[in-house]
Amino acid sequence: MSRALALVALAFAACSAPEPAPRLGAPPTAPAARALDVAFEGPRDGDGPLLVLLHGYGAPGRDLVPLGRELRARIPELRVALPAAPIDMGHGRAWWPISLAERPSDRSRERPDGLPAARADLQAALDELSITPSRTVVAGFSQGGMLATDFGLRADPPLAGIASLSGGPVDAETWIARAGSAPPIFLSHGRQDPLLTYAAADRLQARLSEGGAQVTWVPFDGGHAIPPEVVDQLTAFLRETLAGDR
Repeated sequence: MSRALALVALAFAACSAPEPAPRLGAPPTAPAARALDVAFEGPRDGDGPLLVLLHGYGAPGRDLVPLGRELRARIPELRVALPAAPIDMGHGRAWWPISLAERPSDRSRERPDGLPAARADLQAALDELSITPSRTVVAGFSQGGMLATDFGLRADPPLAGIASLSGGPVDAETWIARAGSAPPIFLSHGRQDPLLTYAAADRLQARLSEGGAQVTWVPFDGGHAIPPEVVDQLTAFLRETLAGDR
């Protein structure tokens, strides 16, 4: 088993916000963005399909590099961008501050104050990369998955897809209201997740599907992790949304 397939990233999660997200052409009302350090697997420039991978709370900026390399080994034309979250916690980074007082937690009703700024940061990074939205999937683990989902459900023009790995919902009602216009969504979650409740993720995927979204739901027996079966299913999702079904 490769290192990426054995990946168990200890990242915690957070919450979502009420404001409309930045468009792919930032609006004047967007919060001032902070410059992000973006690592790359594969060529930085080009017209190949792009996967943007957002790490989890408390993790180093390059935490998901092994996953990016594994996916590129399976889909060689894939380019992978790995932004580092702007908040330096000393022992890791975060997209916005959160409280870890309750575990496992259901954050579906939370609207974190820091999420609009995180969206603006990600928007600015994507603008700098000059992405083609129809050939781009934004994905993330834990808190990064929350940001990927929140951003992707609001992006205009729409992305090719969204993927959240052990992320769970925040501001779920806002997300569900956008389900009808959502790009394809990939969601995975462990039934024994000790940090974010499985039940909240399961409810989210059901309600997004009921609202008209095309959801690939991958539950698994395990905790807050990215197990081999999730990597396999994510590969298939990326091939379908980015590289064509092969």
